[in-house]
Amino acid sequence: MTGFAASSPGSSSAPVRGDTGVAVVFNPCAGGGRAVREWPEIARAIRQEIGEFTLLESSGPGHIQRLVQDALRQGYARIVAIGGDGTIYEAVNGFFDGSTTINPMASLAIIPMGTGCDFVRTIGVPKGLVAVRLIGKKDTRRVDVGRVTLRLPDGGEGVRYFINVADAGMGGVVAQRANQSSKRLGGFITFFGSVIATLASYRNCNLAMEIDGVRVEQRCRDLIIANGSYYGGGMKVAPEAALDSGVFEVFVIGDVSVPRAVIKLPKLYLGRLKGDPDVKYFRARRVRVQSEEDVLLNLDGEHPGELPATFEVVPSAIRLVVE
Repeated sequence: MTGFAASSPGSSSAPVRGDTGVAVVFNPCAGGGRAVREWPEIARAIRQEIGEFTLLESSGPGHIQRLVQDALRQGYARIVAIGGDGTIYEAVNGFFDGSTTINPMASLAIIPMGTGCDFVRTIGVPKGLVAVRLIGKKDTRRVDVGRVTLRLPDGGEGVRYFINVADAGMGGVVAQRANQSSKRLGGFITFFGSVIATLASYRNCNLAMEIDGVRVEQRCRDLIIANGSYYGGGMKVAPEAALDSGVFEVFVIGDVSVPRAVIKLPKLYLGRLKGDPDVKYFRARRVRVQSEEDVLLNLDGEHPGELPATFEVVPSAIRLVVE
């Protein structure tokens, strides 16, 4: 088994498979440094739960994805992600090589240590050290993910995956603004502040959408494509979403003015968008979106690119350890 120091995180870019086949990927920036401060206690708890493990520490954006890909190629059976929604996003992308799953039998467990931790609200995994008791569970649940073909910042085309919620429009700008903030005040305040700041300056955009073959063309404030229920620091945007349903919950938010958008914020947080007269609702497996304007995307709180994009459900794509 690859060794590690219980007093401080270590790093490795070329993991060697251990006897237990468990690789722990660690984001030292998670939770504003909380994960680093609590690492000795986390390490002891993991050891008590599953024994020895291989520790892989992220050195920056995109590194967790590469670490997970390397670990899966070398035969690790379980990946444990320590961090927040950004860490989970990268870990999920690490399960794939392009459009192919690297190891369909591998599973993902989560120890939530981030600012927002929206995804774990959907799956019922407790935050912090309490989650360690779940990482050794043999039972797993197969869940869907979303595959997105999108325009990358360099202008090329790429493929990215999300497991929770994606959106195109105002949500992409909110995610960008939130990620540029310190997040010291926590997920709710950070994202709510970013929403309010973005509302003041954001201009609605024209979107041409094809939602399971249905054409929708209109001016929109946002397009939300939900696999999970919560995002944006606690918004219960899609209360009916199920991770194994094989479909997205899709909300097309129309050409809403700033005052009306402010009035509708409680509906967004309380999961009451469905049925709103300014919102079109769909359940769909595939959503194609394009625009003549520059429209940013938000995938699980990250902003990897912009439109045009195609969102597709990949059913039962990942084995997930849940409560």
